[in-house]
Amino acid sequence: MIIGDMKNILFTLFCIIGLANLNIQAQEKEQLQVLKKAAIGHKYIFGTWTPDNQGETHLTYLGKCQTTNGQTYKILTSVWLWGLSKRATNRILIFDHQNRYLGNYKINMADDLPFKMEKGKLRFKNTQECSYRSSLFIDLTRGIPEKIFIECTKGSGDEYLFDKG
Repeated sequence: MIIGDMKNILFTLFCIIGLANLNIQAQEKEQLQVLKKAAIGHKYIFGTWTPDNQGETHLTYLGKCQTTNGQTYKILTSVWLWGLSKRATNRILIFDHQNRYLGNYKINMADDLPFKMEKGKLRFKNTQECSYRSSLFIDLTRGIPEKIFIECTKGSGDEYLFDKG
């Protein structure tokens, strides 16, 4: 009985891993489509979340940034809606000039994602809860920061680490 249960558990685990890999591959394809179109500020929606398919991706291209040492970064924001309770995984995605994925910052809330990029600086909007963001920017012209701090109110906010791809 224990061996049969173990086989069922392993089979289920392999199915979950396989589906996760298919989803990652689909998201990579969608990201490349958006990067190739390079329509700054346009939100692309792939899929429609339902309790059955459990997946919808929102991608927005913010533009490209030239660093002081000559590198070029392309920036996307990503909101992936998934699961029965429609959870969201929010990220700032960074690619090189050849659309190769470099890594991401996993952001807690979709409202915490930048809404545009100006002169190599990511800009953030104020929200009802966070009134200090209109003056906040993350400067990418000196390279990709190892960590960023997104301030909410004077002196408080969230710190995010860069996760290399």
